Amino acid sequence: MGHTGHDEKNYWVDLKQNTLLFAVQAHSHMRTHAHRRTAGRMSCNTSVTRVHVSPVGQAPRAPVHLLPCEIEHNGPAQVSQFFIATTKDRKYEKTVSFRGRGLKGQELSCPQGYTGLVLKEINKPGSDQEDRTLKVSSVFDKLTYWNLETPPNSDDTIVMAMDWPELAEAVSFIFLQLFIYYSAKEVMFSPLSICCLVCFEI
Repeated sequence: MGHTGHDEKNYWVDLKQNTLLFAVQAHSHMRTHAHRRTAGRMSCNTSVTRVHVSPVGQAPRAPVHLLPCEIEHNGPAQVSQFFIATTKDRKYEKTVSFRGRGLKGQELSCPQGYTGLVLKEINKPGSDQEDRTLKVSSVFDKLTYWNLETPPNSDDTIVMAMDWPELAEAVSFIFLQLFIYYSAKEVMFSPLSICCLVCFEI
C-alpha cells in the first residue's frame, strides 16, 4: 500500500517520475573450498523495483481476498461467481468454503489516507539482481482476510498491520512534542526515558 498524501516533503513516491522505488538487497554467498581454509565471503548486490503509479486515478477498483493458503495460480479468477461468502451471527464475520475447508473472514478498510495497489509486472527479470518494473492494474480501499476455521480477531497480523499507521503517527507526534519540550528546557534525555514516558502517556 502506498500513502496518498501529497503534502509530505519526504514522500516515498517520486511524484515527478510517477514511480515508486524500493531497494532490495540480494546477498550472494561465495562458497568455501574444502581443501582451502578460507573464510566465505559475502557480496551485496542491490536491485531496484520501480512502480509506475501514474494510472492510479484511472485504475479500476477490485475486490481483494487474503487467503490462508498458497495457490499455484497467478492471475484473475471468477471470485464473485464461485467464492460467495455468507454472514452469520456476528455481522462482521463472514464464512465460506474453499476446497472443502471452512474459512472465516472479516472485511478490513485500508488506513485513512492510504490506498491499496494491485501491481502487475511488466517484464519479468531473468535474475534477482535485475531491476523490476511494475504497473498498477487496479486499486482497493478494503480487503477481506480469511482464517482457517478460526474466527477473525484483533490479534490477527493483518488487523494489527492496518492499525499500525495510525498508531505510528500518534507515537511520532508524542516523540516530537517531547523533543520540543525538552529542547526548550535544554534538558538532556535518553531514548529510554522517552520510551518509558511515551508508554505512560499512551
